[in-house]
Amino acid sequence: MKILLHIPHTSLRVPKAFYKGLRITKEEFRKYNLKMSDIYVDYLFSDIKAIKIKPKYSRLYCDIEKFKDNSKEFMFKYGQGVIYTHTYDGILFHQHDDKYKNKVYKYYDKYHNRLDRITKRIIKKDKLLILDIHSYSDELAIKHHNAPFPDICIGVEKDYYDEEILN
Repeated sequence: MKILLHIPHTSLRVPKAFYKGLRITKEEFRKYNLKMSDIYVDYLFSDIKAIKIKPKYSRLYCDIEKFKDNSKEFMFKYGQGVIYTHTYDGILFHQHDDKYKNKVYKYYDKYHNRLDRITKRIIKKDKLLILDIHSYSDELAIKHHNAPFPDICIGVEKDYYDEEILN
């Protein structure tokens, strides 16, 4: 079986065009970006033999793990869909026009196409276990979800899991 580690929120990078729509100071943005990222979780898994995929940009630019269709994305109502407008505590930090949104969605599509190509190539030959690597703090997650949280979360996608592996 092949293992794919998907590490979606470790980057702190944003493209220069991002700053045009910033509604808070760059210093405030840096603090939120650090707090809302899964910083350094990729290093926790650096010795594991696996295929590792991670985006080059911060989730505050493009959260590649969210549903593109906003009607399906729970966090969209909080300004945290594919394109974030609000921080975890509800502060409007970014506004954008259609040109900007199109760039973000183009990046999102490119990322997902790459992920699809890699997974399809693997499952032609082998079984594949995808592990989505995250960190989270009770402080951030409690804003939109019930606490307390476990130290380790094994989440599953109902249409794509193997009960034997899960158990």
